[in-house]
Amino acid sequence: MDLFEALLHAERGAVERFVRFRLPSVDADDVLQEIYFTAYQNFPALKNKSVFKAWILQIARNKCRDYYRQRAALQEIPIDMQSMQIRSSDSRHGVLEQLPVRDTLQLLCEKDRQILYLFYWCDMPQAEIAAHLHIPVGTVKSRLYTAKQNFKSRYPFDNTQTWREAYAAEHAQTASNVVKQHNAAKQHKGGLPMKKLPEFIPDYQIEASTNAPFSVKWEELMGWFLIPKLGESLSWGMYDIPSRKCSHVYDMQVTGKAMVHGIEGVELTAREASYSNKSDVINRTFVA
Repeated sequence: MDLFEALLHAERGAVERFVRFRLPSVDADDVLQEIYFTAYQNFPALKNKSVFKAWILQIARNKCRDYYRQRAALQEIPIDMQSMQIRSSDSRHGVLEQLPVRDTLQLLCEKDRQILYLFYWCDMPQAEIAAHLHIPVGTVKSRLYTAKQNFKSRYPFDNTQTWREAYAAEHAQTASNVVKQHNAAKQHKGGLPMKKLPEFIPDYQIEASTNAPFSVKWEELMGWFLIPKLGESLSWGMYDIPSRKCSHVYDMQVTGKAMVHGIEGVELTAREASYSNKSDVINRTFVA
């Protein structure tokens, strides 16, 4: 199994990131061991070894799904789990608002939370839910309808919204608050507002500081100066040295959420334009 060990060594980091992103840290190590053991057992059946990464990530995806299904079958619904958080509410200014969806769930009885969790978070078909809970499909449909009605009656906003609409509306509202908070914060930075970036770098001076070193939390997207969270936008310039003249201007913004190989991220747009030639424009869209 030297080949298996070599391939696993190359992809272990990707597998661990995939699992730890989805599971509580206290259980992630156990699930990882299950993944590696299952992959080891089934490796001889993998004919095309070049697809090893996709193959073992699919095993990881199945094991993560099994983990939550087993917890749901035991009615251990992790309401505060990472996959149920609305990440856009976390910005450089802290948590901007509470989470009405999560808070509403906590007002429901255990039976309602369970059926909503299985259907919406685990994406389980009604027939599979029936098998896991050992109840008829008709009972699943009845419970699901009742749970959705109970959720809508307790949700603090428009009661005509469906479950998915409520969740989507909360994302949109949170993103809007991020923009408002970000714009408000910019008024207190002490800098002069600019309608456009200067053609030449203004004079500046670097002075030694007597302050003690301190740690910081690095959130910017490497090389792009943007914090990859919903609502973020900025403009920045590329200046040549020693001329100190701006050659290109970049306008960037986070436009929405994205999913790549099962990992949650965001979609970004970047408009690159020549400072002197406005027709020289490149538009990019990517995810991070």
